[in-house]
This record gives sequence, C-alpha cells and structure tokens, in this order.
Amino acid sequence: FIAMFQRYFWNAEARARLAPDNEVARRAEAELATGFAAAVSLYERAPAKFAAGWSGRDLAFIDVYLTRLVFWGMLGVDIGAAGTPEYELAMWAQDKVNLGASYFTIYDVVPSRLVSLLGLNRDKLRRLHELVQGCDALRDFAPESSTDGWVDEREGRTAQMLVDDLNGASPRRVSKEEFVAQLVPVLIMAALQGPKTLGRTIASSHFGGIRTGRLASAEEEAYPLCPPPGFAFPYGSRAKLQLVVLETLRVNLPVYETVGKLAAPLSVADYAGRGPQTFPKGCPVLLSYPSTSASSEVYGDSALTFDPTAHAGGLQERLNGFNGVGTAGRRLCPGRDLSLEMLVSMLEVFGRVQRRQAAASAA
Repeated sequence: FIAMFQRYFWNAEARARLAPDNEVARRAEAELATGFAAAVSLYERAPAKFAAGWSGRDLAFIDVYLTRLVFWGMLGVDIGAAGTPEYELAMWAQDKVNLGASYFTIYDVVPSRLVSLLGLNRDKLRRLHELVQGCDALRDFAPESSTDGWVDEREGRTAQMLVDDLNGASPRRVSKEEFVAQLVPVLIMAALQGPKTLGRTIASSHFGGIRTGRLASAEEEAYPLCPPPGFAFPYGSRAKLQLVVLETLRVNLPVYETVGKLAAPLSVADYAGRGPQTFPKGCPVLLSYPSTSASSEVYGDSALTFDPTAHAGGLQERLNGFNGVGTAGRRLCPGRDLSLEMLVSMLEVFGRVQRRQAAASAA
C-alpha cells in the first residue's frame, strides 16, 4: 500500500499540483488568506469569544483549505466552490462527526436499523468511492504484476522482505477497486483528519493559544500545546517552518500511542523500579508517544519548552510522529511528506497576510 501510495499520490504530478503557480492551489491560498484575515480581525474585536483549538468553529477556514489540498494534491480532484456536489461531498468526508460513523459504514458492521439513528450515509460513501475510483491520480492505475525489483526507497526493503512480512505468502495483484476500498478509510480517518487537526493547533498560536482544562496542574498549564502566542514564525524558510510543524506535533500529539509485539526477547535493566526484567518474543508492547516526546535524552533540558531550532535533530531523527521514528519505520504514514508540504504552505499564507496587515497599519 505504501509503495502504491507513493507511486500514485505523492509523485511529481502531485507536487506540481501543490506548487504556488498552480491555478487551483492559488485559489485555495487566496481563500485561506481571506479566512485567516477575517479570523484575526474577529479575534482582535472579541478575543474571549474566539473559539480556537483543534475543534474551534472560528478556525473552520483551515478545514476547507486543507481538504481542498488533499483532494487536489493527492487525488487531482478540484472540489470547486461551496455548493457544488464535489465540495459538499468533500466537506462531509472531512467532518469529524462523520469519522466514527464512516468507519462503521466502511466495514459494514452496523445493523441496518441503526443506520439512520447514527446518521450514517451509505449513499455519500458510495459516491466518495466513485470519486476516488475516477480521480485523475489513478487514471493510469495498473495492478502490480510481480514483486520483482520492488524496493521501498526509504528503507531499501526488497521484495523478499515484503514476502517475509506476509509469512512467506507472495503478494497478489490488487485491482483498482480493491485499492480504492483500502484507500477510502485512510482518506477519511487520516488524510482528512490529521493535517487539519495539526493545522488548527498551529494556527491557535495566533489566537491566544490553547487553554488547558480547569483541572490542569501548574506544570500542565506551563506546557506548550502549540507555538506560544507571539512566537516568531521563521517565514521565508520552508525548512524552518517544517520544524515548527514537527515541534507542534511533538508537544500536542493527535495520536498518543501505538502497539505491537516484540520480534525478539527484550531485557531491560530496571522495569518500573522492579529491577531486571526479560520480556519474551511476541509480548504485546505499547509505545507512549507523549513520554518519548518529552524525553530529555532526546530533546535535552528544554524538552518541556517549544523550541524547534534547539530540537531540530530530535525532530528529524527521533520524533514519534506519523506512526514512525523520524522518517523511518515500516508503518510510517505514506502521507507524511504531503501533510508537511500542505501545512508549510498554510503557514506561508499566514505570513503573507501578516506582512500585508503590518504594512497597512504602518501606512
């Protein structure tokens, strides 16, 4: 799936669609700029009433922008203006309210009598499958004829290693219909959720930050959940802005953990203060992302502060985000680079708006 994703959805054509000189990307950026400028004005007038955070209603313009880029950059589908069938379908697919409902619809485990009660919409899901099936990115789809020469470029994994992963069974050809059936759940649950959640979190820096709950300790209140208000975004450098995105992911993870099983026995010198412990092969393990993200061994004494420059090495090589470690891991999110590209572009638009506002104020 990862290799096929890279072949069809994160290739030279996808990068060209997201380029600043692309007409659809330009229109999306203009819409984002208008939404951001309006939100800044609203916040300045009534900061106490502004709803920021990952679900704040006043940041909905970010959802629209990133949804447009997912459909356009990844699939080659221009969803058009509000009110068009493609736009309405895309907005339905990205709505977090539909996330769980869509999951159960996809796997067809909900009794029909509960369909209307839970608000499931099988017709929209069918239309989404049809949209993806006919998208421009898959126009030249061809099932893999064999694993000969197959290599995961990120890890140098060979076809034989792929066979080993499948307990000796050779991968079979996957039809376009089967690939789309695999892709749509990923589109709904990851591609349309992850970037906008992280995008809202970053944007909250411009609107007073993210407040902790009333029961938060003093330490929890001091921990940054997004770039601190007043943070000097390094506009002008996409590489540095990418570090800001990764640092935001580090301090406010949308996914807290992952699970797996030990491939070989593992011994630790001191397990939870109980002394030496050996865990057998096959033992279930849980990796806590917040724990590793706050590790002073990786991020130094400033691990509990927001500092993308100081943490650059750890962010690039050791960050437990996108279901991997840095850019490594057999289950690394195939849309990682696409997400980073979109979010950095979002920040560049914010920077242009702020410069225009500053110039207008100075005049």
